[in-house]
Amino acid sequence: MKPKNLYAAAAVLALAVGVGLLTPSGTAHAQPPLVPHYECYDLLPTGPPAIFPPVTLETQFGVEEVGLGPMPVRLCLPALKNGEGDLNVPHVECLPIAGDAPDKVVTLTTQFGVQRDVRVGPPISMCMPATKAISPQEPQGPPPLVPHYECYEISGEAPDVTPVAIQTQFGTHQGVVVGEPTRLCLPALKNGEGSLQAPHVECFQILADPPGPPPVLVNLWTQFGLQTPWIVGPAVELCVPALKEVVPPTPIPAGQYQVVIDCDGFYAGAASLTLTLNNNDVKTFPLSLNCSPGGQARQTFKAPSDWNDSKLNYWCSSTKPTTPPPPPPLNTLDIRVPPRVDLDKWYALQCPSTGIGHPPSPTPTPTGTPPPEPPIPTVIPTAAPGVPRVQIDRVPVGGIAEVAGAEAAALGATDSGGSSGTTYAVIAGIAGVALLGAGGWYARRRWLS
Repeated sequence: MKPKNLYAAAAVLALAVGVGLLTPSGTAHAQPPLVPHYECYDLLPTGPPAIFPPVTLETQFGVEEVGLGPMPVRLCLPALKNGEGDLNVPHVECLPIAGDAPDKVVTLTTQFGVQRDVRVGPPISMCMPATKAISPQEPQGPPPLVPHYECYEISGEAPDVTPVAIQTQFGTHQGVVVGEPTRLCLPALKNGEGSLQAPHVECFQILADPPGPPPVLVNLWTQFGLQTPWIVGPAVELCVPALKEVVPPTPIPAGQYQVVIDCDGFYAGAASLTLTLNNNDVKTFPLSLNCSPGGQARQTFKAPSDWNDSKLNYWCSSTKPTTPPPPPPLNTLDIRVPPRVDLDKWYALQCPSTGIGHPPSPTPTPTGTPPPEPPIPTVIPTAAPGVPRVQIDRVPVGGIAEVAGAEAAALGATDSGGSSGTTYAVIAGIAGVALLGAGGWYARRRWLS
């Protein structure tokens, strides 16, 4: 084979391998586009807040009607990051919004690397095209129809990258340190306007305010009209193109499970458990879990089909409740680790040192521990409450759920505490006599007690 043909064959092979890397199983490793890049600045008002009408936003996560905050919070200028980007893409102005988290876990790929198992939080801003002019001049012409973004709160670690250079119409900033991710912005349709095909962008903190011309006064023109004037504050975010891949949840098989609360140092319990089933149905199990400091309470439930996530409504108090528990208010705990529930893991409950619904106080230094610097008070508490915790785990074969299976199937949930514990003991006793004889019955009864 001639060298020219050999090179051509190698090129075809490399292309085939590259295409293989871009299949659905590997889309997260494809390279994101080079545009758009944005540097986002705080916007500060000079007059009374504006009133904006509610809008309908559509993204790949669905459609929702949202109310807009009384004033913009960000002005994002097209930017070059280390020379990459396009200074001619439209500016965008971002207004605050509120809504429910889409309950999605994604893998994000940017030029900073790959972030896995990123849980998407609630929407926090809607960004729309804007034209800009330094005051007192007015913007030239109305803004374009694209891009629109709905931005969701995310979190994670700062990328391990060297400081970058950012260039905008306000100048060039050298040595910009990139911090933690803050927002994932999906292309959106606002009242039907926009494009769902625009690139996603992920925004990161700028850890130090880079030097530059702002603050300046600008006049902005959006689809809501002319807005004058605004003070451009410090640069706070760098937004870069991103590829997004939704991670499907790994369902947990249908069957018998149990909720276990370890009431370490508190009075605690649970009132209900809600499962998100694999078919998107929701199943709520009433619970009557109550335990005293140092004790445990457990209750079994029967998942009717494969499930993904769970939420626990619980209560806790440092003092014994004076009314029948659960005392208000109830707290909610998401028992899940992206992208699925993590069985056999203990989750800490947020319980108060006094009252209900606040995190525990810091653990005091035990008696006998050398005083740290600065010196601590002379009187050192000798004991401190721990942190109550909860766990969902599989019920072992031959355990309580197997004995009470008929009751669990009929009721959807069973309780091992209080009067129901007696029911379990009776059922267990009958089953033990039938299967194992008197000795087996005695052993099973002692295990249940």
